[in-house]
Amino acid sequence: MRDKTYEIAADLGDFLVEDYIGRLGVLKDTFVGDTAYVVSCGPSIADVWSDDLYAFLNDKFCMAVKQALGLLKGSCDMYLLNPIHIYEDQIDPTCIIVGACDTVTLKRHKNTEKFWDMVPDIYGDIKRTQLVDSLVSRCNFDDADIGASGVVERPWGPGLLLDIGLFLLKWMGFTRIIVFGWDMFSGNIYEHYYDGNTIVDRENLMSERDMMIKMAPYLVEWFARSGVELRLCSPRSVLPIPQVHIGDVIGGKYEPQ
Repeated sequence: MRDKTYEIAADLGDFLVEDYIGRLGVLKDTFVGDTAYVVSCGPSIADVWSDDLYAFLNDKFCMAVKQALGLLKGSCDMYLLNPIHIYEDQIDPTCIIVGACDTVTLKRHKNTEKFWDMVPDIYGDIKRTQLVDSLVSRCNFDDADIGASGVVERPWGPGLLLDIGLFLLKWMGFTRIIVFGWDMFSGNIYEHYYDGNTIVDRENLMSERDMMIKMAPYLVEWFARSGVELRLCSPRSVLPIPQVHIGDVIGGKYEPQ
């Protein structure tokens, strides 16, 4: 967790809960030229996670996606969540909370009240649509860029990293993003680092995976044109995004000089 995060979290509190545009302004260019480390929930987390990696990340800017919050043990700078997966007992009070959900799910889910009780510092209202019109299908990344679209209404990724997470890091000025555990799934086996294998027989999930694979190189290229290097440290990932080696990460190779 970065010392600067404490200051940013305090500044966010100067704005009303509903003033997400004002809060977004607080985040603008706060980490120009820095590296962000994103911890997601894919099974390759088991291949890279160690005490050495945790120690390395302890004073770096870290974003946790849903259940991955538990791995960072109080060292999380920014937490991505939706009403389906909430682990409020693990959150550092100064952690910047980014909530995102589509209106239909938010209205019907049992955790909705708990979600709003956490008062997300930034909220994205996802305009869920058919998969054929999603970000992974259309690759309309300019429309998802926070500088162009704002943050309150978000296109559907799907997935929190595409819904809002990666674009928010770009908005904050990071020039390198390294993602652990962004794997998707191979064949019909769906897996997270925290549970066992699940056989996938839902055509929509498999279509989503296939579209993600096709979309990934265009996403990398789009970020590169904006001066942002997007990389994975996710050895089992099926996404064709350039990989970095865990030894180089811990060795500080990707830290700004």
